[in-house]
Amino acid sequence: MRERPSPFVLLAQDERLARIGKLARGDLAPGMHEVSAADRAAVAAIRLSYVNR
Repeated sequence: MRERPSPFVLLAQDERLARIGKLARGDLAPGMHEVSAADRAAVAAIRLSYVNR
């Protein structure tokens, strides 16, 4: 049986998906980008809303 990813890994994956979404919408130019504090807070809030169900 597979182990579940740690909460840290899940947040990192969520942040990566958020950046991919921004690239797909054209909100970011190609290249390396750091996730803003506001985006991290939004991603964490969404993740916590699923965890706390």
